[in-house]
Amino acid sequence: MKPRASEEQLRELFESRQWHRLAEELDRAEHHDLLRFVLRLDPESRVELVRHLPIQPAARLLEQLPDHVSAQVLTDLPLEQAAELLDELPHDRQADLLARLTDQREAQLLAAMSPEDAEEAEKLVAFAPDTAGGLMITEFLSYPDTARVDEVLEDLRRHAEKYARYDVQYAYVVDRNGRLVGVLRMRDLLLAPGAAPIRDIMVEDPEFVYTWTPLRELFELARSRSFFGFPVVDDHGRLVGVVRRADIEEAAEAEAGRTLLRFFGIAGGEELRTDPLPRRLGGRSMWLAANLLLDVAAASVIALYQDVLTSFITLAVFLPIISDMGGNSGSQSLAVTIREMALGLVGERDVPFVWSRELPLGLLTGLFLAAFGFTVAWLWQGDAAVGLVFAIALFANTVWAVLVGSALPLVMLRFGVDPALAANPVLTTLTDIFGFFICLECARWLLLA
Repeated sequence: MKPRASEEQLRELFESRQWHRLAEELDRAEHHDLLRFVLRLDPESRVELVRHLPIQPAARLLEQLPDHVSAQVLTDLPLEQAAELLDELPHDRQADLLARLTDQREAQLLAAMSPEDAEEAEKLVAFAPDTAGGLMITEFLSYPDTARVDEVLEDLRRHAEKYARYDVQYAYVVDRNGRLVGVLRMRDLLLAPGAAPIRDIMVEDPEFVYTWTPLRELFELARSRSFFGFPVVDDHGRLVGVVRRADIEEAAEAEAGRTLLRFFGIAGGEELRTDPLPRRLGGRSMWLAANLLLDVAAASVIALYQDVLTSFITLAVFLPIISDMGGNSGSQSLAVTIREMALGLVGERDVPFVWSRELPLGLLTGLFLAAFGFTVAWLWQGDAAVGLVFAIALFANTVWAVLVGSALPLVMLRFGVDPALAANPVLTTLTDIFGFFICLECARWLLLA
């Protein structure tokens, strides 16, 4: 078998403009080699690449690229070619990319696409991307409950070429109003007598999800069931699509990645080092600027206790430790809460429950750190009073941090703020302010008294 082209070989083919050979090699390339090659091209070169590839290889390429990269290519391509490419994509992928375009470009492409594809894509764009409606495919097989086995088999043979592009594992049975009433397994269909009504061999009352079912519920359902996917119905029970297990898992993994990036301050939860510099700068700088203001607020507490620090300059050594330990303790609780939110285990009304589980842990952790910190400070500085101040501040700030860290994402969710993006800097500021205040106020009372 001919070896697959490496990233370097793909680049050589691009630079020599061997478009048909490049299209063949892209179809055969390892996924990571393909991504490294395409994403390291500048935006203009990506557009040039897609413009010169045959339509089907170009469409397959867009399917493999990150959504924001594919959307940018569609924005920069000539309208007719962009619409032709979209027509080659599955409807759910069409909707994902259209949703990332400007309203004007989306309208232009919908008008230029084939009417059938445009209609299906427009329906899917209306659903939130992290719901069953936003993840579902509309390429599925359904038959009326009055049909016979031989009629279904004849339909499958007559449209074999069209259905070959579907990911068919089941067929669905609907009543005269389009409401889902059953699932038809292919094995049962092939082995049943031709004159038998499909209603007699279908699985009745199948499990289904609504168009508005959120991703976290879909993920839990997929984990607890071994199904290929789940039929999606509207509020009236009418079958409108199918959400596949693979798409649920992919969406959950992508959301976890976006949450991680937002948690560390990447606005929007998407960044690649190959993205344009202005996009990367905008995604980082605003978050860092907000952090700077919060840090100034925390540092202002120290300015109020300059007399204490002047008298006991040793305390300046301990303040960063108190800040760091409070931030670490709070971040642990914060991470657990965000994960449980993603799994649907806690919501905005569960603060009392969360605190009931975090408070005992915070008290024990605080006592351990206080005892350990007192010993270290006493041995290091030779002053038991300074060690006591350090211990009290560590204990109090640890308890405060776990309570704030565990509840903050839930409070932010209630007020419509993205917890993954804003919770960490707010937590750090609150623990710094409280930790500095406790340490310096205790020093005022115990050391200056």
